[in-house]
Amino acid sequence: MGYTKGPWKADRVFVNNAPDRIIVRVNKWKGETIADCGILSECNPDNAQLIAAAPELLEALEHLANSFKAICEDYDLNGNYVEALRAIDKAKGK
Repeated sequence: MGYTKGPWKADRVFVNNAPDRIIVRVNKWKGETIADCGILSECNPDNAQLIAAAPELLEALEHLANSFKAICEDYDLNGNYVEALRAIDKAKGK
């Protein structure tokens, strides 16, 4: 996959004289920066938490989709299965 493997962490930091920025990083203090969500007063910290959860959410959805493929076919839930596959593809840039 092309994305940086998790886990990712969202944290409030002080960067370049800008107080209370919300940064999503691979490692809480020294890892690669995934996203700079902005100054706390101008952004929603919940968005940073959602971004930080992205690798785990994608992995969980992939596992569920793989596990439930046969069940979806048996119970006519193919629409839900296809929706999950589309979300996975979107997350992977396909």
